[in-house]
Amino acid sequence: MMLQPPTAGFSVFEIKQALMRGAGGDHGTESGLVLLMVGDWLPQLHRANLITVEACLDGSCGDGPIAKLDWAVVAAALHEGRLAGSSGELTVLRVAASLAHGLLVDLGELAAGLDRQSIGAVQAAIAFATYDPDVRRGIINDAADTGAAPPQGPA
Repeated sequence: MMLQPPTAGFSVFEIKQALMRGAGGDHGTESGLVLLMVGDWLPQLHRANLITVEACLDGSCGDGPIAKLDWAVVAAALHEGRLAGSSGELTVLRVAASLAHGLLVDLGELAAGLDRQSIGAVQAAIAFATYDPDVRRGIINDAADTGAAPPQGPA
């Protein structure tokens, strides 16, 4: 496998798919990724060199390339103020990092700093982090119904 920047021949949708494949079934990481994808964090995270894509030159990737997000560096960049966004956007990113990497989040600050749409996204991400397949399926179906996710499986 060869590591390369995410924009080298990959669409944003392909990078999102590769990140989910890279999460490898870790529900916390998957839910953190889902939450950061609600916003438009991929370009900024790419510019900060926090995403790597493992491109398969020999076809050994199965379902496609795998991408990884360095959550430890995301947490450090948040702490040091190196990522730009509104206070609500940064709070959502903190929640994503908490779900994926264990970054501590002040729930009082969280509750006070989010608008209605962000609160809904955070609630969905927390529900998605569960190991209850019915809850996860419901979140995926809700996202598909609203156009927030591509349809799954054959039509």
